[in-house]
This record gives sequence, C-alpha cells and structure tokens, in this order.
Amino acid sequence: MTSPYRDAPHEEEHDEGGPLVLVDVHGASGAHGASGAHGASGQGHGAHGRDGQHATAAQAGQPAGRIRLELARSGAAAALQSFSSIEVSGVAVLPGGQEQRLKDQVPIDRRLAHASIRLAAYGGDGGNGGNGGDGGDGSKGEDGDDATRFSSGDRGGPGGNGGDGGRGSSGGPGGDGGQIVVVVSERDTALLMLVEHELAGGRGGAAGRNGTGGRGGPGGDGGSSYSWSESESYTDSSGNRRTRSVSHRNSGGSDGPDGSHGLPGSAALQAGAPGSPGRFAIEVLTPEAIVSYDALYAPRLAAFAHAAHAAHAADAAHADDGIYEPGEHGRVFAIEVENQGGMPTPTADELGVALVMGDWILPAPAHLVVPPGLPAGRRERVPGELLFRLRDHLPTEPGEPLLQRETLAHRAFLAAVHRDVAGFAEGPVREAGELVIQFPAHLGSVEALRSLAPGESSRVILTVQNISTQALGAASPGGRVVKLWVATAADSELGDDAVALGHLGQRHPPSAGVTIEVELVPAGGSVEVELLVSVREEAPTYRSFTGRVTLQLGGLTEPARPRPVHLRDFNVRVARRFVADGADLLLVVNHRTSHQVLAAWEDLARRLSTNVAVWDLSREQHLDLDLPIYDGASLAQRFAGKAMVILNNPIDGPTGPSRPDTWLRAEQAVRAAASGLDIAFVGSDAHLERVLLAGAASRGQAPLPVDGEDAVLALAAGGAHAMLAMHQRYRLRFWARPSADWLTRQAHRLSARLHRAAPERRHLVVTRFAPEIESSSWWWGTRWRVGTLEVVPMLDSVGHALVHAQVDDQQLGDAAYVREAATTAAVLQMFDFGEQLEQLRRNLLDPTAEQTLLDQQADAILVDLTDELLAARAQDAASAPPQELPRLARLVQADGGLPRVELGQRGGDAVVRLLARFRFVAESQALWWQRLPPWRWLGRHARRVALLRQRIEEALSAAFSPEQLEAARAAVDAGHRELAGQHRAARKARTASRRQLWARDLGRSPMLLAQVKGDGALLDSPETRVIGEEAYATAASQEASAEARRAELEDQARRVHARLFVPQAE
Repeated sequence: MTSPYRDAPHEEEHDEGGPLVLVDVHGASGAHGASGAHGASGQGHGAHGRDGQHATAAQAGQPAGRIRLELARSGAAAALQSFSSIEVSGVAVLPGGQEQRLKDQVPIDRRLAHASIRLAAYGGDGGNGGNGGDGGDGSKGEDGDDATRFSSGDRGGPGGNGGDGGRGSSGGPGGDGGQIVVVVSERDTALLMLVEHELAGGRGGAAGRNGTGGRGGPGGDGGSSYSWSESESYTDSSGNRRTRSVSHRNSGGSDGPDGSHGLPGSAALQAGAPGSPGRFAIEVLTPEAIVSYDALYAPRLAAFAHAAHAAHAADAAHADDGIYEPGEHGRVFAIEVENQGGMPTPTADELGVALVMGDWILPAPAHLVVPPGLPAGRRERVPGELLFRLRDHLPTEPGEPLLQRETLAHRAFLAAVHRDVAGFAEGPVREAGELVIQFPAHLGSVEALRSLAPGESSRVILTVQNISTQALGAASPGGRVVKLWVATAADSELGDDAVALGHLGQRHPPSAGVTIEVELVPAGGSVEVELLVSVREEAPTYRSFTGRVTLQLGGLTEPARPRPVHLRDFNVRVARRFVADGADLLLVVNHRTSHQVLAAWEDLARRLSTNVAVWDLSREQHLDLDLPIYDGASLAQRFAGKAMVILNNPIDGPTGPSRPDTWLRAEQAVRAAASGLDIAFVGSDAHLERVLLAGAASRGQAPLPVDGEDAVLALAAGGAHAMLAMHQRYRLRFWARPSADWLTRQAHRLSARLHRAAPERRHLVVTRFAPEIESSSWWWGTRWRVGTLEVVPMLDSVGHALVHAQVDDQQLGDAAYVREAATTAAVLQMFDFGEQLEQLRRNLLDPTAEQTLLDQQADAILVDLTDELLAARAQDAASAPPQELPRLARLVQADGGLPRVELGQRGGDAVVRLLARFRFVAESQALWWQRLPPWRWLGRHARRVALLRQRIEEALSAAFSPEQLEAARAAVDAGHRELAGQHRAARKARTASRRQLWARDLGRSPMLLAQVKGDGALLDSPETRVIGEEAYATAASQEASAEARRAELEDQARRVHARLFVPQAE
C-alpha cells in the first residue's frame, strides 16, 4: 500500500485547489455479491426446467484506520507572529494495520487562506447483494396419438415442471469510521483552523433479489377424434331393399396436465447496516494536563448595532437625522460574539472582527479583537467599534430618488494562519446590518399641464420632501441649503424661441435656467414651489419642451455649498387648438403624439383627399361625444357621417396612466357609429367585442313586450328592442320542470330566424331563465312560463363602423406605422361606403394618385360589396328574383358612381381589378349542387350571377368609353381567369380551402390582416349572438365600472386644469 499522505509542494509549484497535507486511511469498499446463473429451460417433451443458482455473499466494507496528528509552529523568534512554518508529525495506521510515520513542514504564507490539512478516515461501503438466478421453464408435454377407425385418441403427456429460483444475498455492512486525533499545544490552537476531517461509517450495500421460479410447461395436446361413414342395406316396411349411410366416430384424447411452476428463491434479504461514524478528538497540551475536545471552536456573530457617525465637527448636526446618505460616515458598535463550538477560542493568537467591503460600504482599515480563550457556549461583547463610510453618489439621469438597500457584513479571522472563520455572520443576525441609503430630501412629482396651445401657460408645482428628522434649508439649525434649478433638458425639442419660464413675475429663458432657494423644509415635511411655463405664439405644434428640475442640497461637511441630489424632468407638448371647419376626419391625439406622427397622419389624409381636425385629449380633458363644445355643437354632431381615429397609447394623468379608449363611453361609440360616425382605434387594448356588448347593455331602453316570434321579427327589422315570453307545456309529465337549456335552444332558433329575415342586421338574444307555472290541470297538463328572450339591436353587420388596428405602444411613437398597409386598410375600412366611393372617385381622377393607394381603396370597397352580397344571399328565396344590392347599384350609377377612366392608366387598372375581383367572389359562392344542370342555369345562384354581371357591365359602360369597352370586358375576364388559376395552384399546393371560402377571404382581404379587426367580423353568426342573462349583466356591470373610472378621470382632469392652467391675463 502506498503512503497515507503526501508532502505539500513548494509555493511556486502549489496548486491552489489542493490540500496542504493529505492523510487518507479510508477503508476499501466490499466486493458485490455475484448473481446466480439462470436455470436452463427443459429440453424435449415434458422435461423439467433447471433450478437457478444462488448468489454469492456480498463483502463487508473495510473499517478505516487511525490517524494521530500533531501540529506545532516552528522557526519562532521573540514574537509569536514571526513563526515561519508549521510542523506536521504523527502516526497513521492503515486499514490493513500497517503503521506509517508522518513528518512534514508547511510554510506559513498566503496559501493557508485557501488550502487545508485534510484527514480522511471513513469506512468502506458494503458490497451490494447478488441476485438469485431465475428458474428455467418446463417444456411442453408430448402430444397424444390421434384416434383411428379402430381406436380412440390418446391423452397428451404432462408438461415439465419449472425450476426453482436461486437465493439472492443480502447487502454487506459498511465499514466503521476510523479515529482521528489532532494534538496541539495551548498556544497553537489557531492551527486547528487549517484542519478538515472526513470521518464517517461506510454505507451498507443494497440487498439483492431472489430468483423467480420458472413457468411450468403446458400439457401435450390430446389426440384428435376420427369420424367415418359406412353404407348398410335394410328392408323397408314394403319389403323393398334399400341402402343407407351410417356415421361413426372415435373420440379424441384429452390434453395432458400442465407442469407446476417453480418456487421463488427463499432467502430473507436485507440491506447491509451502515458502519459506525468513528471518533474525532482534539487534544490540547497544557502545562497542567492534556484536555480533550470533540469539536473545534466556532465563534459566531450574535448581535451588533450601527449608527451614523460624525467624522468631522461639521457632520455632528446631521449624524442623528435618521438617514444614511451617500458620503456619510457610520460606526458599528455593541458587537457580541458567541462561541458555538466545542472548545475555547485561541488564547495566544488574535481573533479579529472586521467589516467587509460592499457596493456602498467602505470599511476603515481597522479591526477589533475578540476576548481570547472564549469558552464554548459563552457570549462576550467585543470592546471598541468599527468605522465605515458610504460611497458618494451624484445623480446624472432623471428618475426616482436614490433608494439603495445595503447590508453591513462582518468577518472574523485568525491572522496567524491567514484564515477567515467560515459562517461567522450567517443567520438572522444579518438582518441587523440592513440599511437604506438615500438623501434626506428629494423631489416629489412635478405637476404641470402636459399639453398647451401656443400662447397658453401652466403653473409648474415642484414639491421638496424632507424625509429626515431634522429641518433643512439655510434657515434651519444645521444650515444645509436647499435650492432648485430649473432649465432646459438636453433632449428638449423646444428652447428659448418657443418657451419661457417665469418666477416671481420675472420671465427667464429656459437655457439660462431659474434658481429658487427654499429657506426651510421642516423635518418630515414638504414645501411646494411654483413657477410658470409659457408657450410662445410662434411655437411649432406637436414638439415638446422638456424641463430638467435639479434639487440641490448642502453637503455634509459644507452645508452652505449645494450639490445635486435628485433630478426630475417634466414635459409640455405644444398642442393644436381644435378647429373643425371643413374636416372629414377627427384625429384624437395626446401629449405623447409627436409632430412626425401627426405629419404622417395628415399626409395619409391628403392622399385620401380628406381634411383632418385634431382633438388633443390631453389638452381638452375629455372625449365625451355628446358634450356641447365651443359653439354648442358636440363632436358627435360635428362629425356625424364622418370618421374619427383614436391613437390609443397610454397617457399620463393625475391618477396614473390610462388609454384614450377608457375616456370614450361604449354606448356613445356604438350610437355614433350607428349614425354614421365611424371610429378606428389605433394602438393596443381596444376590445371591440366588449365595446359592442357594453354599448348594447348600457342602452338604458326598456324592451317592448311582444307576443310571438313574428312580432319580434317585425320589430327587430326596424331596429327595435323587444322582449318575448317563452312557454312550455307538459301534458303527460305534469311533474316535469323546464330547463335553461331548452330556453337556450329557443334563443338559438330565434337568432337564426332573425339572421335569415334581416342578415344585414345584428341582434343580441339574451336568455332570462325564470320559470313559473301559469296554469295546471289534469286534462291539459302544466303550462310553464319558462322565461323571456330579449332581442337587443346592435350595430349592423354589413360595413365596419368600428375598426381596430393593432400597433404596439413603442411603434405608436414612430411615424412609420402610419404608412403601413394595415393602418391604411383600417382607416379606409372605417369610412362608410359613400365616403369610400367618393375618395376613390377623387383619386381615380387624380393623375398623380399612387397605384398602391388606388388598389387599397378599391379593396376597401370590395369588402363592403362582399359583405352585402353574402347578406343578400341569405335572404334569396328559391323562386323570387334576387334582391338588389344598394352599394353595388350606387357604384354603377351615372351620378356619383365610377368616373370615366382610361384603360392602361392607373385609374383604369384599379377599376378593372375591382370588377374582376368582385365578379370572382360573386360567381364563386355557388354550392356544389348549384353548379349542376338545370340549377346551373335556372337556380337562385344563376339569377344572382346574371344580375351581378348586368351591374358589372353597367359599371364598365360608366367607367370606360365605347371605344375601350370591349377591351375593358376582356381585361375583367382575364383578371377573373387569373384569380381562378391562383386558386387552383393554391389548392394543388394545399394552401387554400375550397373556392367558395377562398373567394370570400379574397373579398375581405384587408380585414384578414393580422393587425386589423372590424366589428363586422365580430358576433358574425347567429350562434355567437346568444348570451345568458349573467354574461349580459356582467357586460353592463363592466361598463358601469368603466363609467365610474371615466368620471373619475374627467373630474381629476378638470381639477388639475383648474389648478394649473393660467389664463392669459395672468
């Protein structure tokens, strides 16, 4: 066996990850038990399987040896601190009994901080038990002989027995841990910090398993039976000789018995027992005796206190203000240390305690000394205190005030052996060192109106808050000055030529700034400071002025010399006053809207031949469509039959951020949309379905009671709000009760009838289940009033009066999204058909119009034509002539329809594309049987297609001159064929559905963009228009909560405006 230890290499060769000295006398692991072989299966008919063999026994783990190690310092001069090395000597007894002498020398240097003297005396693990072999299977018995004409069949032979399983073996026990004794003199107990020992009993081996018995072989098959026939002659009753056939059979033999299964192994198996842990001891040589201990000393930090510290006389006034601020000095005192180990701490070597440097903590270069020889279990206070300083901080960016959490961390160490005490400051005591670093004063929120028109002014209210226990300001006892400096921020879009600051009646250019001194801020109190920000008449709109407010506070050592401690910014965007004259589109913006975004919207409106009016929500403080403004007309009245786009990004307010759609009442939005004011939400979180439901639920109109579904249909066709009572009679089962499911089924049936009767209308059917008996008799049974069905009119399903374009908040600040196809599609789609057609007419006649825009406008018209066509198809009767399509008729009328265009020019190409696409959509709506004779020529679809082709011919005649008419027809035909080819190719590539659905998607393509959603695609089938009473009440409740929130926003906005707005007279 090799030596139980190895010398520590010299420092230049030392691997910092290895031990100084390693003495290893651990026991070897025991051998595992060998598993028994499996028994062989029987060979031949009815042969028995062989037994499995037994496992061999597992071996026990080897007990560890013994170590006796002596440590002593050597090379001493006059003082203990000058020791140069550690002598390591002793005896190691290996597990086999061999004795080895130990002798080594370890230099006292920096390696002691990370390397140790490792002693290992753990027992070997016991071997795992072996598995018994499984018994072999018996073979099948011999088959019996078959029956013959002269004998019966024989019985099958018995199957062979299965072999027994072999016995497994138990796990071997673990070896016992050894003995480790470390011997030091009383003056050298510090060396024990270098010792790491591994002492444990070996683990017991896992038990094996017994072998399973083999399966008995099946018995042999019995011999098969044998049947035959013979002819015999006989005389019948008339004396005639006749022949007959007689059947004979010899039975087969029975199957032989199965063999018995073998028995499993019978050994009682168990895991091996673990070895005993062994013994560790420390022997300390004193002049009087040898004292033995079973554990090392373990000093632990038990308690301490900390407070600010006046390092200079000028700091004394602020040291007890209850605040730790950057640059301040502190002290740690009342430090208590408890020895939780098993022996006293060193008596001859210093056990020091110091602070640990942290992100904010800068300890002074000093330490304290724990009283020497601290007995086990004793707790002592450490004399003296530790000093530290907090890092300084100078804010450079605006934001929230400094609030940094830090923890005072401690370390204990024995310098004589270059070693820290592990775990000294762990546990709950760390909580005592938690502190918060902040300045005693900071700025509250800066209050100012966020949107001002040219020539308007706002108060700017700054709040200085003192969170300390001492007053601040030049007039305070400590004399720490407090100043505010307000100036233009570096990233401000506007400067002195657009904005002015005012204070105490004086106007100041923002670039120079305004300095305001606050004489006194009481302890724990706050002071408000007011100045004025004014927008000059010539200021450009939708650019912002950013002001930087700097709070300055006198230093700790120089209270009269202020320094920045907190920065906040405020923004004022120059808004445009609302002017609605001649506007077709109302653009709702806010204080976050940039001039680039506004310019992009105005450019889009110009391309659509639309005039824009701007409503700045941040300036106007409401989005109430019914509220009279300026000359007494409301927004709903001014923009009836027109359109509104709402930029739905978060805006700041007194009660926190909100979105503009929160300011809009759902009932007003639905009512305005129904009267022709189309609304597009651009941004995120605009839930159109919730708006539809909430708008219907908050109508506040009482339903008209009616009798019978026909009356409901008549009222609903005119947009009335009706309620129908539903009854159910039980004749035989007079005890039965109606169910809510029955009422729901009636609601779905009524919803389907409403859709068939008026497919362009959209109604919500609300089920109200409230069963009560109306009459009861033995003859007529029981008649129940099950509940009611309430029919609530909603926005028409043809057209998209409410549209949402999904744009995330970050994109809303970038004008690029306005030029994207999804935004253009959403804006075009929200206009009603007449507005779309007029915009297209103007651009068709404009030679500078972009082809892309013309196609987008034509596609928007195609969406409405497709929706109208599909709604009309639902109403077509089998024999009646097809209904006229009002929108299509308007497209082809001579006055106000398509203008005269040139084939081959942009306008002509756009018209051909529109008509070809509409024809393809219309002709593709035939069901499979409508394409078969004679319905192909005589059915309702044929009549509908004939009417539509007539209208397309009228459109071609209106748009093209007689000379170009034939070529235009050919171009439409070619476009139609091209679309059909595209569909065939897509079907072949398995990327398209059947032609009817593919054509519908083509007609509605702008609304199929992932970012665009219109109300026409919501609640678009009878099945989705049935809702329970609870869900309907929830929608009404949600709108009531939204109305309360809206009222709060408007009230707070009015209050803030009244407080901050400064009339020009001031």
